[in-house]
Amino acid sequence: MGQLGGSKPLLWDAGIDWVTLTAPGRDEHTEALGQLFADLFDHEQEYGGQLKQQGWSGFHGPATDHLFFGVKDWGVMARASSSIANQVAKEVIARDIECRCTRLDFQTTIQAETEIAGFADLQRAAIKAPASLKKKARPRDINLYESADGGSGISVGDRSSSRCGRIYNKSAEQKMKIAPRLWRYEVEFKEGQARAFWKTCQESTELETLAQRAVVSYFNTVNIKEAWMVDVEPMRLPSTYRQTGDAKAMEWLLTLVGGTIERLASRGHEDWLRHWFESCIARGLEKPDPKGAMRSADRDAAEATAMIERLSRKR
Repeated sequence: MGQLGGSKPLLWDAGIDWVTLTAPGRDEHTEALGQLFADLFDHEQEYGGQLKQQGWSGFHGPATDHLFFGVKDWGVMARASSSIANQVAKEVIARDIECRCTRLDFQTTIQAETEIAGFADLQRAAIKAPASLKKKARPRDINLYESADGGSGISVGDRSSSRCGRIYNKSAEQKMKIAPRLWRYEVEFKEGQARAFWKTCQESTELETLAQRAVVSYFNTVNIKEAWMVDVEPMRLPSTYRQTGDAKAMEWLLTLVGGTIERLASRGHEDWLRHWFESCIARGLEKPDPKGAMRSADRDAAEATAMIERLSRKR
């Protein structure tokens, strides 16, 4: 297609732009994950970052603009976004920390010589071209948007699904008044798709190259084929899983966590696993208690903060 103006656009940046990791229990792996984030929190505070308390998907703990580390009764969650996410992913893999990836975003940022008026409209038109894509393969949700910073973009796919994409004006987001003119291509993977790609990340020596391949592969499937994509080798994307009914949900649950449960049991954690399942079932049967949930969130936040402070002092 070659919608970006001027000569062939140049690669500006590529890598992981968001990673969410969870780890069960309180063992050497959760300790190692906590140590990594304690070091990152210390570094951010040295450069003026502010530590605050935050809740995310039932986890509570300390956070900055691009980092979060929280706990709940069955384990911990660590989240990183923006450029620091790429660093976190590399450190977790290098330190061989066992954890489960529930969201993984890849980005590729391209520098164009000239600004193209209506670029997002052109991309949307390419995706919706009548003869270009099989009806079943075309995403249902293709939306243009204007951001508060004056930039424009396009979102592709449902944010609640296992994968979706975005293309937007990175220069406007970063309030860059002059060249370079940057356009960012992002793909967001969740749950099974995230885990499949996380496994590929663990086996890869070049996360930046992997990010480009994942981005190109996704956008090629929706008929976005820019000139800069020609030199990037596409890859097969993990298939999506559609679950319907409680029986399939149970089957999918066992597929996701069965191996982890067996590994933890073989390491002597059967009592903890029994307690965890019993507490999950009990919570599912009991009536909601907003005050109790608030007290539990406060306890989780205090535990996460204490853990980060303890590990920070160990440096």
